This record gives sequence, C-alpha cells and structure tokens, in this order.
Amino acid sequence: MFGGGSGAMLLGIPEVQTELGLASDQKTEVTTLLTEAREKMRSSFGQVNFQELQNLSQEERQKRFEEMRKKAEEANKGLDEKITKILKPEQSTRFKQLQLQRQGARALTTADVIARLKISDAQETKIKKILADARPTGGRAAFDPNQTAEERQANMKKMREQMEKAQKECFAQLSDDQMLDWTNMCGKTFKFPEFQGRGRGNRPAQQ
Repeated sequence: MFGGGSGAMLLGIPEVQTELGLASDQKTEVTTLLTEAREKMRSSFGQVNFQELQNLSQEERQKRFEEMRKKAEEANKGLDEKITKILKPEQSTRFKQLQLQRQGARALTTADVIARLKISDAQETKIKKILADARPTGGRAAFDPNQTAEERQANMKKMREQMEKAQKECFAQLSDDQMLDWTNMCGKTFKFPEFQGRGRGNRPAQQ
C-alpha cells in the first residue's frame, strides 16, 4: 500500500521471480534486500492506528496518507539501484515492464511516464483527479478494525471496483498514439497472482 514508486516488493512474489528467470543466488540476494527494506519501512511508520484513521475527516485522512507515501519513498530510496545490481540487463528491462503493469494508471502521474508519453498538463490534471476521487479514504468502514470478515470482503470488493473503473477512466484520457506507446512500454501482459497486496494495477485490456 505504501510502496512508493519503487514497486520493489514485486520481486518477493514467486511468480514474478519465475517470470524474470531469477537464479538461486539472485533469489537469496533479493530475499535479503527485501527483508532489510521491510524492517526499514516498519521503523519509519511504526504502528498504524486504524482507529485514529477512521475518525479523521476525508481531507485529514488524505493528508495522512500523503505523509505516509513520502515516508515510504524515503525508506525505499536507493532500493531500485540495489535491485539493478542484482538483476541482469534483460531481467531489469522486464522488471520495469512489470512495475508499470502493476502500477497501472498510477504510473501515468510519474515524471518518467509523463515525459515518455508526452502527457499534457490538462491530461495529468484529469488523471490525478480521477485517481484522487477513487482512493478509499472517504468510507469509514474501510478502516474499521471491528468489521466482520464478510464486511471486510465486501468493502474490498467495492474498492477494487472503484479502482478498476478509475483505471479505465484514466486510460481513456490518452490518445491512441499515447496508448500504443504505453502498451509497448508495458511489454507482454503478465497475470499477477490474485491475492498479492491490495493493488490490482494491470493495464486494462485493449478494446
């Protein structure tokens, strides 16, 4: 959830390691690196108080998430560079493609993607608004630690549907040429495991 722009934790997914063709020594190095990164993340955040988040207004909650995001980026600083040293060039290229697929529309707000797709200021503004409106910060139930498993599942399903709808709306802002460039940047579509984290950032299927 707070992985910042790195997406490095994807390397901990066995299916991703298989897709990249990691050797046993690379897997060992990745495991060590990610373990250190998680410990650093825990020390940066401490314990998240979901009861407190539940009682915040939408604006206050959004501000808190933004602070968490910046802390995550700081904690992940240098992680991508370390990963590059572990991966072979062709593995690194494919890994970057998988990162884009996982990020989905969120990648459209990063400086590198904006530059490569030549996304206009107007497009960027619309995309950011769509993503902001879809963030699960307005519903208190999403942060209720006392909810039942059924209620949690229903809330998660609702949030997934909101994000999937936002994904389509974001990509609809791109021109045909931009969409073609995005598809090429993502490479061959990879199907991520169903239950890995909260994100479902695969790029939308072409119509």
